[in-house]
Amino acid sequence: MTCGKTLAGEAFSKEQGLPFIDLDQYIEKQEKMTVLEIFRKKGESYFRALEVKCLQEIISQNEDLILSVGGGTPMNPECAKMLKEKTFCIYLQCSPAVLGERLSYLYHNRPTAVDLLAQATAKTKKQREELFTAWASEQLKTKEPHYLACSHAQINTDNFHLPTICSALRNFLPVTQ
Repeated sequence: MTCGKTLAGEAFSKEQGLPFIDLDQYIEKQEKMTVLEIFRKKGESYFRALEVKCLQEIISQNEDLILSVGGGTPMNPECAKMLKEKTFCIYLQCSPAVLGERLSYLYHNRPTAVDLLAQATAKTKKQREELFTAWASEQLKTKEPHYLACSHAQINTDNFHLPTICSALRNFLPVTQ
């Protein structure tokens, strides 16, 4: 949900010389469609089943890597169990206000925010931020307990600064350097 998982994951993987996999990008490559297209053409339940299968593939085929998963992944008990038991999962936390601000200009390719698209397009930047902040707040009420349950550590990314996030990641993870 725009907390910086992919950017931070890519930066940290480069720093550590480890492979990086973004689960959504992995699925898109398998399906030859964007996540948004998969949601529209095949439905969310199809995507979620594929997500379980692909997460299992990635975890079983890779020992040391940096993995970024989508915001809905930990909502699936099967995925949450894999993340908790087979990875060192770090939850990148972000406040609803910051998520709302980021979503106000990044919402176009977010399948779970697509329902807000029509409402958001006609609004000013400030109105979009308010709309997405309220939406993010509701999403976090539901999702955050799942994120916390499957994570081993948390890092706040409200003040997104890659060197600071990478430093925090180094504090939690065994590094290769």
